[in-house]
Amino acid sequence: MKTLQLASWVLTAGLACALAPTALAMPPGAPPDGALIAPAALADRPPPYLRNLHLTDAQEDQVFDILHEAAPALRSKEKDFHRAQRQLHDLAMSAGYDAAKAKALAEVAAQAMAEVEALRAGLDNRIYRVLTAEQRTQLAGPPDDDHCDRPPHR
Repeated sequence: MKTLQLASWVLTAGLACALAPTALAMPPGAPPDGALIAPAALADRPPPYLRNLHLTDAQEDQVFDILHEAAPALRSKEKDFHRAQRQLHDLAMSAGYDAAKAKALAEVAAQAMAEVEALRAGLDNRIYRVLTAEQRTQLAGPPDDDHCDRPPHR
């Protein structure tokens, strides 16, 4: 009986050790395929900086439509960025490293990230234009309790 319990414990511990790196590789709720933001997450809820603005139903619908419409383009650009990053990493860890090729891949990654940021800025502006004057003032004012909920001032 004790041998069976010991064997069971050893098997459980072995499985836990074998599966731990896989479980830790992606945080819970992380987007698939290395996305920066899951498109479904964009379409399901408004950005956090809108949380305390009390949007009307019509405004919530408009924000949803804006995010839902932009999700495929944003996802595509994020995939381009991650693909270039992955290729750059693979090149850096290979015997055939080429500095010119590395620079070109870094530029592709930087361009893709710039396009992602430009898309996000455009989304933020489209959402901003949905807000009332009072909501815009509230968004621009000092944070109520958590400064992380509003987009950074540039």
